[in-house]
Amino acid sequence: MYFLVYVDDLLLTGNDATTLTAFQLALADKFSLKELCDVNYFLGIEVIPTDTGYVLSQHKYMTDVLTRFHMLDATPISTPLASSTTLSLSGPLLLMRPVTARP
Repeated sequence: MYFLVYVDDLLLTGNDATTLTAFQLALADKFSLKELCDVNYFLGIEVIPTDTGYVLSQHKYMTDVLTRFHMLDATPISTPLASSTTLSLSGPLLLMRPVTARP
């Protein structure tokens, strides 16, 4: 069972309908709930049902970002970095000395 909460939005899902119903009823005893049935979007992420599960997509978010910055009609180009490049750490991880910011 998965129980996702963000402020006043929540998503309850899982494989066992009996457990989900019992949990939902327990929540309804304590809180006022509004059931909206099948989820299409959750926190701006599109939820697309498939035969084997769900696909999560941010296509709408990316379209909104491109529109906001007037880049929807921009010509796409390939990345200058080869997609087969594997990055790895070679040596000890060096951290910069932390600095405390004070107002």
